[in-house]
Amino acid sequence: MHIKFILVTLVPLILSIGTIPGLSLDLFQEADAIKSAGNDEPGRLAPKSYGSANNKIVCGDRLCSELTSKDANPQVRAMIFSQQYVTQQAINEFSNRIDLSERYVTKQVSKEFSNRIDLSERYVTKQVSKEFSYPIDFSGQNLYGKSINHLDLRYADLSYTNLRGADLEGVDLTGADLRFSFLYNANLDGAILINADLSNANLLRAYLRNADLSDANLSNVQLYLADLTSADLTNANLHKANLFMANFASTELQNADLSDAGTGKTNLNDCKNHPICKWTT
Repeated sequence: MHIKFILVTLVPLILSIGTIPGLSLDLFQEADAIKSAGNDEPGRLAPKSYGSANNKIVCGDRLCSELTSKDANPQVRAMIFSQQYVTQQAINEFSNRIDLSERYVTKQVSKEFSNRIDLSERYVTKQVSKEFSYPIDFSGQNLYGKSINHLDLRYADLSYTNLRGADLEGVDLTGADLRFSFLYNANLDGAILINADLSNANLLRAYLRNADLSDANLSNVQLYLADLTSADLTNANLHKANLFMANFASTELQNADLSDAGTGKTNLNDCKNHPICKWTT
C-alpha cells in the first residue's frame, strides 16, 4: 500500500522535472531568434542591414561604422589588406609610369630635337638635294650667307642669284647658269666651272684660284680685283670683261677670247699660251 502511494506521488514529479528543461530550451531559442531578427523600434536594424543604414548603429561594443580591418577575423583582415595593398600598388605603378613616361618622352624629344639642330645644315641640304629636281633652279634667289656647297650644282640655274660671300670651294658647277649672278667676295677656289655661263656676273674680289673655267662664258663679267692665279681659262670667252687689277698670274689662257677686255693693271705675270702674256714679258 505504501509502495503504491510512493510511486503515484513520484511519477508526476519525475515527469515534471523532464519537461521543464525542454520548455526552457525552447523559450531561449525563441528569444534568440527574435533578438537576431531585430524589431521595428527606432534605432534598431536587423544584422542583414548594410551600407549607410548601419551608420551610428551599435555593433557589439562600438558603432558599426567604426569597425576596421583589425576588428575582422583573420580571413577578412587578409582580404582587406590584400585589397588595400593591390590598390596602393596600382596607384604607385600608375604614378611611376606617368613619371617615367614624362621623363622618357622629354628625354627623347630633347635628344631628337638636339640631333636635328646639330645636323640641321647637313640634313637640310641633303634633303633639299634629294627633293629638288635635277638640275636645281635657284634663279633669282637670295642665298647670301646660305650654305649650298653640299648640293649637286651641275647645270644648276643660278642666274640673277645673290651669292655674295658664298663658299663654293671645289664645287662642281659644270654647265651652271650664273648669268647676272652676284658673287662679290665669293670663294670659288678649285671650283669646276667648265662650260658655265657667267656672262654679266659680278665677281668683284672673288677667289677663283686653280678654278677650271675652260669653255666658260665670261663675257661682260666684272673681275675687278679678282684672283684667278693658276686658273684654267682654255677656250673661255672674256669678251668685254673687266679685268682691272685682277690677278691672272700663271693662268692658262690658251685660245681664250680677250677681245675688248679691260686689262688695265691686270697681273698677267707668267700667264700661259696667249699673245697677251707676251706683251707683259
